Parts: sequence; C-alpha cells; structure tokens
Amino acid sequence: MNQQNNVDLIEQYLNNELSEKDRQELENKISEDETLAAELERRQMAHRMLDFMISENLRQQLTNLEAEDTKVVRMPARRRSMYALAVAASVIILIGAFFFIPTGGSLSNQQLALDF
Repeated sequence: MNQQNNVDLIEQYLNNELSEKDRQELENKISEDETLAAELERRQMAHRMLDFMISENLRQQLTNLEAEDTKVVRMPARRRSMYALAVAASVIILIGAFFFIPTGGSLSNQQLALDF
C-alpha cells in the first residue's frame, strides 16, 4: 500500500495538486530515498512522453485536415437568371401590346370622337 501511496503522491506532485506542506514532505522523502527519486524520474519522463504524443497527434490531425480536399459547390450565377427574367418580361410586354393595338388601320380624330 505504501508503494501505491507514493505513486499517488508523485502523480499529485507532478500535477501540482499537493499543498505546500505535503510538497515539502515529498521532496524531503525523495532526497532521502533513491527508489522514490527513481520513481519520480520515471513518472516525469512518462508525463513528458504523453505531452509529446498528444501534441504530435494534434499536429498530425491538423495536417490531415489541411490536406483534405474540400468539396466546392458552385452557385448558379444570378446574372444569367436575371437575363432570362428580363427576356421573358419583354416577350410578355410585346404580346400584351399587340392585344391593345387596334387592327384595321388608323381612325381619324373625328371618327374617334364620333365613336365615343
């Protein structure tokens, strides 16, 4: 149990979770006990390796994301649709104008006044 307790204390020490008093006690134990000092060194190395592996993993993921081909979706040009709408409106206006133009020639002003 003492070994596990020491491991827990070392982990708390490395994570800065110990009070100042407990920190001093552990540092005193480490200076007196070579086995405990070796365990601290191993744990420090493990922490550095984990930090390195995490940063490398994140770096690799970022590289992969940057290398991915992104799908480009092209939006239809609004200029074409506006051109088509303008042509359709012009055709409708022309057709409507032909319905309102009287057929059979033009009437004189006097005939128009008499018909009214």
